[in-house]
Amino acid sequence: MKKKLLPLVTIVIMTFFGACNNEELLPEANSETQQSQTIKLTASMPEKPNTRVGLERKMDNVIELTWQDGDELQLAFVKEGATTIKQTVEVNNISSDRKSAQFDVTLPTGFETGNFNLYGVYGGGELSVLGDKATVKLPVNPGSATSLEDIESRKDVMLHFASKNINATNPEVSVLFEHLGSLISITLMNTGTESLDLQEAKLVEDNSANTQWAYNNGEGGKTFDLESGAFQNPESAANWISFEAGVNTLAAGKSITFWGWYPILPEKGWPELKLVLEDANNNVKTSSNNKEAKTPTAGKSYYFYADWDGSQLNFVQTVYVETMGTLGTLLSDTQKASIKKLILKGQLNQDDFEVLKLDMPNLTYIDLKDVTVEDNKIPDNAFGKEYNKPGTVNTKITTVVLPDNLETIGYAAFSDCANLTTITPLPSGLKRIEDWAFWNCKKLVGELELPAGLTFLGVRAFQNAQLSGILTIPIGIKAIPHSVFYLNQFTDIVFHDEITSIGNSAFIRCQKVTGTLVIPNSVTTISDKAFAVCDGITGLDLGDNVQTIGTIAFENCKLISGKVVFPETLTAIANKGFIGCVNVDAFQFKSTTPITYTSEMLPIGIPVEVPASAVADYIAAWGESRHDITAIP
Repeated sequence: MKKKLLPLVTIVIMTFFGACNNEELLPEANSETQQSQTIKLTASMPEKPNTRVGLERKMDNVIELTWQDGDELQLAFVKEGATTIKQTVEVNNISSDRKSAQFDVTLPTGFETGNFNLYGVYGGGELSVLGDKATVKLPVNPGSATSLEDIESRKDVMLHFASKNINATNPEVSVLFEHLGSLISITLMNTGTESLDLQEAKLVEDNSANTQWAYNNGEGGKTFDLESGAFQNPESAANWISFEAGVNTLAAGKSITFWGWYPILPEKGWPELKLVLEDANNNVKTSSNNKEAKTPTAGKSYYFYADWDGSQLNFVQTVYVETMGTLGTLLSDTQKASIKKLILKGQLNQDDFEVLKLDMPNLTYIDLKDVTVEDNKIPDNAFGKEYNKPGTVNTKITTVVLPDNLETIGYAAFSDCANLTTITPLPSGLKRIEDWAFWNCKKLVGELELPAGLTFLGVRAFQNAQLSGILTIPIGIKAIPHSVFYLNQFTDIVFHDEITSIGNSAFIRCQKVTGTLVIPNSVTTISDKAFAVCDGITGLDLGDNVQTIGTIAFENCKLISGKVVFPETLTAIANKGFIGCVNVDAFQFKSTTPITYTSEMLPIGIPVEVPASAVADYIAAWGESRHDITAIP
């Protein structure tokens, strides 16, 4: 452990650093601090404000510790033949990076001469002094934190130092914090279809040996001897640690993260562990697989991930990819062949996606939430391929959690992934969904919320999916592309006022759309089959500027009733544009110039209303056998 001679008044705090395999190292303190003058031997006791070490979780699970204004240390001065003195000091100077801090320390009466020992602690419970002993209480109810912010505000993270034989006339000493314990986090996902009742989670030894590895479990409040550097009564340790849930139920499709800070007993390792969930009625669910045994180290953060799929609780494999393109080297061939659910952290590129697609044939669940992908893009053909082109498709993938910072979903990225049922809400920063992105994902369900900043939506992007709810088109999309929402299950479509065209087959067979379909005034073109067989639509407002309506654009929209009004701008309705719309009361044309009548343009026999001055012209152009042509009332 690297040390440097520092003034007594300078205390340095460490930071958490990331490591692979779901844990983050808390390295040694940064000992580069500024020298200061000899301390004054004056008596002072600063007020006790709220204190905390700032805890910030980085994208790659690094948890960084920083000093905050008002932070305090508890100190114990110990001298042979003198009463042990307790003192609390407050930070008075924090470095620009907030990783080092200075404290004013006043030597108590009786310690002005000779040698003494100084012990210090940050966090935890109360420091106690008795004779020449100094002990500190560990956090009470350590597993009751429901967030990292709870850990921070309650001062659960404990750091300590011991400096002995300090000469009072020259109180310069090397001081370096050491960690007493580790942060432990459990993220539980409910991928089932129903809510999960829960009150508590436990990591429990998977045998009956009772190795007593878990210290300060249960209600906590055990003690640590600052002088000997030892936990008191280690034989009272148990074989489990617990975490309280901040909610009573976990909704389907949601996740919850448990947090706790627990000390590590010297020479004690974790045995194989199971995850146990309990609800308020003491009903228990136990993981069907184990987390491997480990010899943990104080100063590391340990992350556990688990999934409840509605019938089974399992730990989920998690891998941190520090360098793009190296995923294949981090997993054995056996792991690649057997892993069904995977959480990835770190950085990925196309080579990593090829491993996921080609080398992991049983992968059904992939969580990329905390991943940075190259160019902020899910690569082209990442899990799928374009129709009628050579290539491999992952047909087993069911759930994809997309990266938070994603900007582009590539060409055919998930195309033809036949069992894909769930994608997370699209990231707010998403800008492009390329052609064929989710084509033929026939089991893809749920509401689709297109991000407000989306500027490109590719052809056939969601064709043949089963997405539902109200679809709102973002302002950045000016033209609805070809077949983009073919056969989906939306109940309503909300267009903005800058859309100019609706492409071929864009909403064909969206049969759950109901009510009046409102086309904004900005639209000039409704292409072939755009709303064909949308047979839930009961009314139609075509806006004021439509110029052309394509072949069978509204074929078999048989529930449309009332009047369908065509604006003066209309120049063409293609063959069979409204064939099958047999319940329309009347088609009204505002233009005095008749358009060319195409084959079965309108259902035969439906009345047609035109300007009074143009009735004769319409009859002359269209004949009298198809429709009763009368003047607009």
